[in-house]
Amino acid sequence: MKSIKSLFVKLTHMIRNAKMQTKLIFSFLLIAVIPPIIIGGVYVNRFKTAVEEKISIYSLQLVKQVGENIASNVFKIKSYSDDILMSVEFNERIQKYTRASATEKTLSRDYFSHMMQFKFLNIENIDDVFMAFLNEDSPVGYDTIQVAGYYRWGKEDLERLIQLNKRKENVGNFMTSLVHINGASESSIVVGRKVENVLNSKELGHIFIAINQEFLRNIYKDIEIGKGSDVFILDKNGILLSSNNPDVMSGEMIFEKELIEKIKQSKTEYTTFSLEMDGENHLVAFSGIEGLDWYIVSTIPYSYLNAETSVFIYSIVTFTIGILVLAVLVSFLLSHSISSPVKKLEKGMKKFGEGSLTYRVEVDRDDEIGYLQRGFNYMANDIEVLLAKIEEENKLRRITELKVLEYQINPHFLYNTLDAINWMAQKAKQNDIGYIVTALARFFRLSLNNGKEYYSVKDEIEHVLNYLIISKIRYKDCFDFTLQVDPLAESCKTLKIVLQPIVENAIKHGIHKNSNEGHIWIIGEMDEEGITIMVRDNGKGINEKKVHELNRALVEIKDVSCKESGFGLRNVQQRIRLNYGEKYGLYIESQGGRGTTVVVKLPKDA
Repeated sequence: MKSIKSLFVKLTHMIRNAKMQTKLIFSFLLIAVIPPIIIGGVYVNRFKTAVEEKISIYSLQLVKQVGENIASNVFKIKSYSDDILMSVEFNERIQKYTRASATEKTLSRDYFSHMMQFKFLNIENIDDVFMAFLNEDSPVGYDTIQVAGYYRWGKEDLERLIQLNKRKENVGNFMTSLVHINGASESSIVVGRKVENVLNSKELGHIFIAINQEFLRNIYKDIEIGKGSDVFILDKNGILLSSNNPDVMSGEMIFEKELIEKIKQSKTEYTTFSLEMDGENHLVAFSGIEGLDWYIVSTIPYSYLNAETSVFIYSIVTFTIGILVLAVLVSFLLSHSISSPVKKLEKGMKKFGEGSLTYRVEVDRDDEIGYLQRGFNYMANDIEVLLAKIEEENKLRRITELKVLEYQINPHFLYNTLDAINWMAQKAKQNDIGYIVTALARFFRLSLNNGKEYYSVKDEIEHVLNYLIISKIRYKDCFDFTLQVDPLAESCKTLKIVLQPIVENAIKHGIHKNSNEGHIWIIGEMDEEGITIMVRDNGKGINEKKVHELNRALVEIKDVSCKESGFGLRNVQQRIRLNYGEKYGLYIESQGGRGTTVVVKLPKDA
């Protein structure tokens, strides 16, 4: 029970997680194929039953009709023999025969022979008529007449036939028996009549009429029930009297004993039943022949009956396969028409989620999926507008923050104060103070830039140059610096205060304060891809693990904050990314003991 439940859970999980198109195709196929299979199975069974019933009824009607025809033909012979037995002259001659003279006996024999020739020999398939009548003067007790002379009636055949003719169970003085007589190619049906004295029922003689097999075969030879079927006649002991099958010899009990037993056990004179014969099931129909101890039997192999059913099954299977192929085609087309736009919608959502904010799904239908497509496009538009609004707000906030910083430092007051300090330094002949104050004034003038966020690369280089001058004096000439910038790059626009935080980090963390061998290089280049500015120092460098962590932090822009000394590297990275996109920004190259290089990538047409 647990295994069945587990299997059911797995199957449910598999169906739930299957692709939509697979679910639709599978569902359509179930709907299209299961009904034909069920209907086909029901109708195949009904068709098989109907075929068997119809063949059974037909076989039963057939054997009844054949039995009636056989009885009619046999009793026609009986009626001819009745004409002889009821003839007055025949009875007078047969009663006087034993006391008659030789001449009278000869005349009577001629009369008997002529009468039987007239009655029987003109009937087709009656081969011979044999008459035996009492004669006390004969050595065998009988005189005989053979009308046709076709058979050789032996003494043993005659004695056996006479004994059969004397049986008390012979109804109406009528006997039939299958006898093989010398001279005949196969056993003959012999009809026997006992000749008696009408006054005292004393036996006077016997008449035997030999009928060949064609007499019976002609009655049912044109009957064809089906391939492998057979029609034959049995006596009450199961002896085969006649058969439609030329390969079967009469006079033998070749059929299963169970057949005649089932016939005898039947409560009706005619019916059908199933019986295994020669290793194969057969439908058997039989009918008793009225007035005779015979049965007319037909057998039809079920293989023939099932052949008709097989044709029907083949038609059902062909039809089902056709339905299946059509269902596969229709289900594929229908499921594709449903799943394809869903896949497109899924693709659009994936692209949108990956950052392609301008991507929109093509709306090509007016159904529920079309409604989802339009809803996605509306949502994408709203998100794009919202993100643009947020970006604009961020820019405004940064501008506001810079303006607040500007307002905190009154430019005119600052510039005038610095000019006064410079004048006083020159008057006091303090040239270093005047030099640093002048650099500081230029530094602040470029930093504030009248509230503008952009200026030229040339201004950015001048801004960082002033910072380097101030820092060199401040740190007592512990480092030197080199500026090497492509003149073509100087005219390009850039964000302000990009290089100063990088140089500040190089001085604070890369240059040893107690040494005068430090050096900082600022190298600017321009190519087709944009502007590359490298800030390099010859300091102690950074180990590989730390470099990896710093670059990852720059990529992910984590922990962005303003440091005491100015804007941090991550702040610069964020400003570049927000303004120019993820293609641009900073990355660090360094090895322990070999200095550090910070590479800045900027567009050339900002």
